[in-house]
Amino acid sequence: MIYVITGPTASGKTALSLRFAKTIGAHIINADAFQVYRGLDIGTAKVSLSQRQEIPHHLIDIVDPDQGYDVARYQSDARQIIDELTRKNIPIIIVGGTGLYIRAVLFDYFFPQQRGVATIDNTLSNEQLYQQLTNVDPVAAQKTHPNNRKRIIRALEIFQMTGTAKSDHLANVAPKQLYEAVFVGIKHERSALYERANHRVLQMVGDGLLDEVKSLHDRYGKDARALQAIGYKEFFPFFDGQTTLQEAIIKLQQANRNYIKRQDTFFKHQLPMTWFINADEAYTYLMKVHGQSGTTT
Repeated sequence: MIYVITGPTASGKTALSLRFAKTIGAHIINADAFQVYRGLDIGTAKVSLSQRQEIPHHLIDIVDPDQGYDVARYQSDARQIIDELTRKNIPIIIVGGTGLYIRAVLFDYFFPQQRGVATIDNTLSNEQLYQQLTNVDPVAAQKTHPNNRKRIIRALEIFQMTGTAKSDHLANVAPKQLYEAVFVGIKHERSALYERANHRVLQMVGDGLLDEVKSLHDRYGKDARALQAIGYKEFFPFFDGQTTLQEAIIKLQQANRNYIKRQDTFFKHQLPMTWFINADEAYTYLMKVHGQSGTTT
């Protein structure tokens, strides 16, 4: 049995996972897309070194901010760790708010790039690219604005790499779950969650977030992959003298609220979640499931 503790930003995932892991002797696998990067500590709400010494964590601090790391690599790394821990009969908890990473690991998730290589002519206009899409996938074209270049290119890439239209792929592929898992989250009222997220931003700033971002910015540059994370890129205009610190903080708080909305949508439609109104109820449920699973620690 794999225990998945997920949910929106600032919902209380980390505290619940640490409490549960300590009780059952589990290892934790990180499922936050930016906690894999070294140095992104405060802005990603990364667990402390002392907490990691007490409870083993995996897939945290494994790449530098200027290195690439994507969901396909995460899928491979996480599955390898799951297999190793399972052989040792060690309970596994996956924790984080990047729903796509969780889904990619636990389900038979398909990556188009595993089938071939796409060659899109980026010198073509939006109109020309849209006409190509209309020719190969009229259903996707009908659902895509002619000036949404990013979505048009993505649909063309899927067709080139798989030989299948994006619309057909989405209609016919329903990834099956590969591992026995229970999915748990803490469900706050949206307004209360926004308040928690706003407060956490202020706490991060008080804990030294600005210095962390500035150090990474100076060392790796603002175009580094890792520094596109929420909590980092919002401060670049401040460093360039284009905005005030207060404006940057407000922008970060808004970015968190928008991200929470996207997370809610993903969890609602993509994962078989069981929600609880507080951490104690979630913990009780997890302990009950653990006892019924017959797992030993």
